[in-house]
Amino acid sequence: MKGLIFGGSSGIGKAVATRISREGGDVLICARNGEKLKSAADDIRETGLGKVLWKKIDLGNKASLCPAVDEILHDFGVPDAVLINGGGPPFGSFSKISFEQWEHSTFEIFLSNILILQKIIPRMKSESSVLFILSDVLRTAGAEKILPCSLRLALCG
Repeated sequence: MKGLIFGGSSGIGKAVATRISREGGDVLICARNGEKLKSAADDIRETGLGKVLWKKIDLGNKASLCPAVDEILHDFGVPDAVLINGGGPPFGSFSKISFEQWEHSTFEIFLSNILILQKIIPRMKSESSVLFILSDVLRTAGAEKILPCSLRLALCG
């Protein structure tokens, strides 16, 4: 089993990567903070059996995202499971969120995942899986949560 974990430096992502490794699977964890990733990879290696790799990726950086996914496919191979587990955009009322924030957050939270999956899914086996971890913001929607709610609902679709 090969697991590719976005948002794998802490929390649920790190826990999933640890579980895969403990069961003998190989994992590649990704996030934007290299120091946290290296530390998480070291922690996972201590208790795991599989190979543990890490790659610094910023889902909000259009220019580097596609080459980074190509490197993952080349260096790690095609994953059997992909977990997409990223942070959310800022809270704020509609009138306080700039167009630039909408644009950046739409790429980081939604469009980046489309680019990733368009590159990976065609190569995956039919029994492989993709899982999104969304936010509880969908259950607790409110005026200050318009940006995260909008983008998480787009991922649900």
